[in-house]
Amino acid sequence: MAAFWMERFVVLKATLPSPAAPAVGAAGVVVRAITAADQPVVAAIPQASAVAEFAERLSTARGVLVTDDDGPAGYAWYTNAARYREGDANFFVPVFPVAGTLYIFDVLVSPAKWGRGYGRLLLASLLTQAGLEGWRNVFLFTGSNNRRMRHLCSTLGFHETGELKYYRVLGRAWKDVSALRTVGGAGSPKCPPEHR
Repeated sequence: MAAFWMERFVVLKATLPSPAAPAVGAAGVVVRAITAADQPVVAAIPQASAVAEFAERLSTARGVLVTDDDGPAGYAWYTNAARYREGDANFFVPVFPVAGTLYIFDVLVSPAKWGRGYGRLLLASLLTQAGLEGWRNVFLFTGSNNRRMRHLCSTLGFHETGELKYYRVLGRAWKDVSALRTVGGAGSPKCPPEHR
Protein backbone atom coordinates (compact mmCIF):
# COMPACT_ATOMS: atom_id res chain seq x y z
CA MET A 1 0.00 0.00 0.00
CA ALA A 2 1.30 3.43 -0.93
CA ALA A 3 2.12 5.84 1.88
CA PHE A 4 0.27 8.65 0.08
CA TRP A 5 -2.36 8.51 -2.60
CA MET A 6 -4.80 11.10 -3.90
CA GLU A 7 -7.58 10.91 -6.46
CA ARG A 8 -9.30 14.01 -7.82
CA PHE A 9 -12.57 14.54 -9.66
CA VAL A 10 -13.73 17.78 -11.27
CA VAL A 11 -17.30 19.03 -10.74
CA LEU A 12 -18.79 20.49 -13.93
CA LYS A 13 -22.01 22.50 -14.03
CA ALA A 14 -24.12 23.95 -16.86
CA THR A 15 -27.24 26.05 -17.25
CA LEU A 16 -29.35 24.81 -20.14
CA PRO A 17 -30.75 27.25 -22.69
CA SER A 18 -34.28 26.85 -23.97
CA PRO A 19 -34.79 23.41 -25.54
CA ALA A 20 -33.11 23.06 -28.91
CA ALA A 21 -33.64 20.69 -31.80
CA PRO A 22 -32.67 17.08 -31.05
CA ALA A 23 -29.08 16.09 -31.85
CA VAL A 24 -28.79 14.03 -35.02
CA GLY A 25 -26.12 11.43 -35.73
CA ALA A 26 -24.75 9.99 -38.96
CA ALA A 27 -26.68 7.42 -40.95
CA GLY A 28 -27.06 4.22 -38.96
CA VAL A 29 -26.53 5.97 -35.61
CA VAL A 30 -29.50 5.95 -33.24
CA VAL A 31 -29.88 7.78 -29.93
CA ARG A 32 -32.84 6.79 -27.78
CA ALA A 33 -34.07 6.31 -24.22
CA ILE A 34 -32.88 3.22 -22.35
CA THR A 35 -35.61 0.71 -21.47
CA ALA A 36 -35.67 -2.41 -19.30
CA ALA A 37 -35.26 -4.52 -22.44
CA ASP A 38 -31.88 -2.85 -23.07
CA GLN A 39 -30.06 -4.53 -20.19
CA PRO A 40 -28.28 -7.07 -22.46
CA VAL A 41 -27.50 -4.30 -24.98
CA VAL A 42 -25.96 -2.08 -22.31
CA ALA A 43 -24.07 -5.02 -20.78
CA ALA A 44 -22.43 -5.64 -24.19
CA ILE A 45 -20.62 -2.28 -23.97
CA PRO A 46 -17.09 -2.73 -22.54
CA GLN A 47 -16.79 -1.34 -18.98
CA ALA A 48 -20.60 -1.23 -18.62
CA SER A 49 -22.32 -1.30 -15.23
CA ALA A 50 -23.30 -4.61 -13.68
CA VAL A 51 -26.77 -6.14 -14.15
CA ALA A 52 -27.83 -5.30 -10.58
CA GLU A 53 -26.73 -1.69 -11.07
CA PHE A 54 -28.73 -1.50 -14.30
CA ALA A 55 -31.98 -2.44 -12.54
CA GLU A 56 -31.32 0.06 -9.72
CA ARG A 57 -30.49 2.82 -12.18
CA LEU A 58 -33.58 2.19 -14.26
CA SER A 59 -35.76 2.49 -11.15
CA THR A 60 -34.40 5.92 -10.11
CA ALA A 61 -33.03 7.50 -13.29
CA ARG A 62 -33.43 7.86 -17.01
CA GLY A 63 -30.85 6.74 -19.52
CA VAL A 64 -29.85 7.53 -23.08
CA LEU A 65 -28.32 4.89 -25.38
CA VAL A 66 -26.41 5.42 -28.63
CA THR A 67 -26.04 2.57 -31.13
CA ASP A 68 -24.58 2.28 -34.59
CA ASP A 69 -24.68 -0.38 -37.31
CA ASP A 70 -22.19 -2.47 -35.28
CA GLY A 71 -24.29 -2.42 -32.08
CA PRO A 72 -24.23 -0.45 -28.83
CA ALA A 73 -21.73 2.40 -28.63
CA GLY A 74 -22.41 4.16 -25.32
CA TYR A 75 -24.86 5.41 -22.73
CA ALA A 76 -25.42 8.02 -20.03
CA TRP A 77 -27.83 8.31 -17.07
CA TYR A 78 -29.46 11.32 -15.42
CA THR A 79 -31.59 11.86 -12.31
CA ASN A 80 -32.55 14.36 -9.66
CA ALA A 81 -32.82 11.63 -6.99
CA ALA A 82 -30.21 11.10 -4.27
CA ARG A 83 -27.44 8.64 -5.13
CA TYR A 84 -25.60 7.39 -2.05
CA ARG A 85 -22.57 5.71 -3.62
CA GLU A 86 -21.24 7.57 -6.64
CA GLY A 87 -17.68 7.42 -7.89
CA ASP A 88 -15.35 4.48 -8.21
CA ALA A 89 -14.27 1.68 -5.90
CA ASN A 90 -11.75 3.89 -4.11
CA PHE A 91 -13.84 7.03 -3.84
CA PHE A 92 -17.55 6.75 -3.11
CA VAL A 93 -19.45 9.95 -2.41
CA PRO A 94 -23.16 10.61 -1.83
CA VAL A 95 -24.80 13.02 -4.26
CA PHE A 96 -27.95 14.96 -3.42
CA PRO A 97 -29.06 17.26 -6.27
CA VAL A 98 -30.83 20.43 -5.12
CA ALA A 99 -34.34 21.15 -6.39
CA GLY A 100 -34.30 22.07 -10.06
CA THR A 101 -30.90 20.49 -10.69
CA LEU A 102 -30.24 17.33 -12.66
CA TYR A 103 -27.27 15.02 -12.04
CA ILE A 104 -25.65 13.27 -15.04
CA PHE A 105 -23.68 10.13 -14.25
CA ASP A 106 -22.10 7.07 -15.85
CA VAL A 107 -21.38 8.66 -19.22
CA LEU A 108 -19.67 5.88 -21.17
CA VAL A 109 -18.64 5.37 -24.78
CA SER A 110 -16.97 2.10 -25.75
CA PRO A 111 -13.22 2.81 -26.16
CA ALA A 112 -13.35 1.05 -29.55
CA LYS A 113 -15.76 3.78 -30.70
CA TRP A 114 -13.96 6.85 -29.37
CA GLY A 115 -13.33 9.65 -31.85
CA ARG A 116 -16.57 9.16 -33.79
CA GLY A 117 -18.53 11.93 -32.04
CA TYR A 118 -20.70 9.51 -30.03
CA GLY A 119 -19.91 11.14 -26.69
CA ARG A 120 -20.93 14.55 -28.02
CA LEU A 121 -24.08 13.11 -29.60
CA LEU A 122 -24.93 11.26 -26.37
CA LEU A 123 -24.51 14.29 -24.10
CA ALA A 124 -26.15 16.71 -26.56
CA SER A 125 -29.17 14.37 -26.80
CA LEU A 126 -29.32 14.01 -23.02
CA LEU A 127 -29.14 17.79 -22.52
CA THR A 128 -31.84 18.35 -25.15
CA GLN A 129 -34.10 15.80 -23.45
CA ALA A 130 -33.43 17.36 -20.04
CA GLY A 131 -34.33 20.78 -21.45
CA LEU A 132 -37.56 19.42 -22.93
CA GLU A 133 -38.42 18.01 -19.50
CA GLY A 134 -37.99 21.49 -18.01
CA TRP A 135 -34.55 21.14 -16.39
CA ARG A 136 -32.29 24.18 -16.55
CA ASN A 137 -29.34 23.25 -14.30
CA VAL A 138 -27.24 20.12 -14.69
CA PHE A 139 -23.99 18.85 -13.22
CA LEU A 140 -21.64 15.88 -13.38
CA PHE A 141 -18.19 14.99 -12.16
CA THR A 142 -15.33 13.30 -13.96
CA GLY A 143 -11.74 12.37 -13.25
CA SER A 144 -9.46 15.41 -13.17
CA ASN A 145 -7.15 13.63 -15.64
CA ASN A 146 -9.99 12.83 -18.08
CA ARG A 147 -9.11 15.58 -20.56
CA ARG A 148 -11.38 14.21 -23.29
CA MET A 149 -14.47 14.45 -21.11
CA ARG A 150 -13.51 17.82 -19.67
CA HIS A 151 -13.00 19.25 -23.16
CA LEU A 152 -16.24 17.74 -24.45
CA CYS A 153 -18.20 19.20 -21.53
CA SER A 154 -16.64 22.64 -22.00
CA THR A 155 -17.80 22.68 -25.64
CA LEU A 156 -21.34 21.87 -24.47
CA GLY A 157 -21.50 24.80 -22.02
CA PHE A 158 -20.26 23.18 -18.80
CA HIS A 159 -17.81 25.01 -16.54
CA GLU A 160 -15.74 23.69 -13.67
CA THR A 161 -16.96 24.59 -10.19
CA GLY A 162 -14.41 22.76 -8.05
CA GLU A 163 -12.74 19.47 -7.24
CA LEU A 164 -13.61 16.43 -5.18
CA LYS A 165 -10.56 14.91 -3.51
CA TYR A 166 -9.83 11.59 -1.89
CA TYR A 167 -6.63 11.22 0.13
CA ARG A 168 -5.07 8.12 1.64
CA VAL A 169 -2.06 8.59 3.92
CA LEU A 170 -0.57 5.64 5.80
CA GLY A 171 -3.84 3.72 5.74
CA ARG A 172 -6.11 6.62 6.79
CA ALA A 173 -8.48 8.20 4.29
CA TRP A 174 -10.07 11.64 3.96
CA LYS A 175 -12.57 13.04 1.50
CA ASP A 176 -12.96 16.65 0.49
CA VAL A 177 -16.33 16.89 -1.25
CA SER A 178 -17.02 20.53 -0.45
CA ALA A 179 -17.15 21.33 -4.19
CA LEU A 180 -20.44 19.44 -4.38
CA ARG A 181 -22.04 22.05 -2.11
CA THR A 182 -22.29 24.37 -5.12
CA VAL A 183 -24.62 21.88 -6.80
CA GLY A 184 -26.31 20.45 -3.70
CA GLY A 185 -24.06 17.46 -3.20
CA ALA A 186 -22.46 15.78 -0.21
CA GLY A 187 -22.06 18.08 2.75
CA SER A 188 -25.04 20.21 1.79
CA PRO A 189 -27.90 20.73 4.28
CA LYS A 190 -29.96 18.25 2.24
CA CYS A 191 -27.33 15.54 2.80
CA PRO A 192 -27.97 13.36 5.88
CA PRO A 193 -25.09 13.57 8.39
CA GLU A 194 -24.22 9.88 8.04
CA HIS A 195 -23.28 10.50 4.37
CA ARG A 196 -21.26 13.70 4.76
